[in-house]
Amino acid sequence: MKKKLILISTALFATFSANATNPTEELKKAQHQSNFHIGLELQTKYVWRGIEMMTEESAPVIFSQLYYENKGWNAYIKGGYAINGKFSQLNLGTDYTYKWLNIGLTEYFFPDRTSTKDNYFDFENNKTKHLFEASLAARPQRFPITFMVATIFAGNDHYDSHPDHQAFSTYAEIGTWHDFSDANRLSLKLGMCNDRSIYNYRSNYCSICNIDLKYTYNLHLASGNIVPLSVDYLINPEREKAFVNFSMRFNF
Repeated sequence: MKKKLILISTALFATFSANATNPTEELKKAQHQSNFHIGLELQTKYVWRGIEMMTEESAPVIFSQLYYENKGWNAYIKGGYAINGKFSQLNLGTDYTYKWLNIGLTEYFFPDRTSTKDNYFDFENNKTKHLFEASLAARPQRFPITFMVATIFAGNDHYDSHPDHQAFSTYAEIGTWHDFSDANRLSLKLGMCNDRSIYNYRSNYCSICNIDLKYTYNLHLASGNIVPLSVDYLINPEREKAFVNFSMRFNF
């Protein structure tokens, strides 16, 4: 009788153990993967759309970013700070991608490092350090080509001769690329701007303000993460200047 009870008890315990769910595994299943991510980027020479962002006491700039991605929608907070403390930048943005089309809104804030009067919440037209931009980008799936146009529609972007008039600085870019093994890429972009924009220092004509030849090497880490390493050869024909920039980015 005792042997039968022991056998029955053993069988019931084995059945229960086989059907029981590991609490840790159940918790993992209940938790969904986070749509929040962080990024860290280093640039040795920060040039934005052909504009040399640090003309004096130039130093590498480190960008940190918090972003949210979900079903084609992206929202982010991004800050950039020079390692010598001579430059800072803060961006807020959102965009949505449908197939090969992307539409976005971005707010840029460039505080003046020599002034203590830069108020982040000052949106008065003639005093604010904010720029507000709308953009549209296209990347056809069948061809290695990209298009992008971005217009500053509000903020600190005015004609020198008419400080009360919005300049609507517009930047248009066309690009192409070639992929090698391991998704390493050679790309070329050509950027143009309208007359009297911030990109051509208010010159009275449209101009090519940015030529960007870039090679990106993807460094594969043992953890499975990929770290893009890039070198850009940048030319601004409008200002007759050229730069070389090295950048690396970590995404988590």
